Amino acid sequence: MSPFARSLRQSNILILEILNIFLWLKFLSSLTSNKIEHFETGSKVINL
Repeated sequence: MSPFARSLRQSNILILEILNIFLWLKFLSSLTSNKIEHFETGSKVINL
């Protein structure tokens, strides 16, 4: 494998890892925001 092809492959792997982390963070933030929304609606129900 040529050095160029090797570096291209490494950068592709890096891009995929960054995308993976980004998607994971997005997923986690949506989970936590859902929990916060549920908590807020729950506390509103208790106040009523």
